[in-house]
Amino acid sequence: MSKLAKFLKKPYMLRLTLTQCVTRCVFALAFLLLWRQFINRELPMISVGFFVMGVLLFVLAWFSYLGLDGLEAPVAHLKILNKKQKSSRKRTNDMIDYVEEDVVTLDELSDEDRHVCKLISNFLSGAIFFIPGFIASVM
Repeated sequence: MSKLAKFLKKPYMLRLTLTQCVTRCVFALAFLLLWRQFINRELPMISVGFFVMGVLLFVLAWFSYLGLDGLEAPVAHLKILNKKQKSSRKRTNDMIDYVEEDVVTLDELSDEDRHVCKLISNFLSGAIFFIPGFIASVM
């Protein structure tokens, strides 16, 4: 719990968490719409699809929580996946360059902070999908 308390003291991680949460929700919603359009037209999307997607995001949050304890996937240690590609184009002056505060990306964070961001974003995204799915399946 102290790791989550440290998260609240770092305001720059809030932007990263909200960005990941919105991205996960958009991808999950797009997947559910494609699932309904092409695979299954009989089951209602809100009661079944939202419930399953919420549970899946809660499982991802659990894996992020396990990552806080030091458990890593063996795939993450492959050299092929960990190579960072250098961009060939030169950096241009963007509007973001003139902002007073430093912009922190997810790659610049420590492993612990990265796992906390993923944990909170997966949990929030899971709650966004699980709660309407649960209410629709009960009613």
